[in-house]
Amino acid sequence: MPNHSETAILKVYVILRTRRQAKYGKQLVGHSGGYPGFVGRTWSRIDDRITVSVLANAYDTAPGIVANSILGIIDQFGELMKYEVDAKNKPSAMYRSGAKNYISSDGNIKV
Repeated sequence: MPNHSETAILKVYVILRTRRQAKYGKQLVGHSGGYPGFVGRTWSRIDDRITVSVLANAYDTAPGIVANSILGIIDQFGELMKYEVDAKNKPSAMYRSGAKNYISSDGNIKV
């Protein structure tokens, strides 16, 4: 039997940075950091149910700028995308433009 008097309790704290996205006024929750060999940035917009995570395998990169740019692209073109979930809770997406509809299902694209 283990001796519980010698058992160490390790408390782990995860610090998430929060901020408002200046241009769109949306609440962001995120974390950045790295490990030998890569750096990364993750932003989540809880209200929109969008998370962007960027990993880079070079220290002289800027994953934060890339993640912010991706969020900006989503904000510019997000109205063209409609996300749906099927009966198996598997996400699917329908992409719309003024001229054509693009439907992506299981990797098959139909025009």
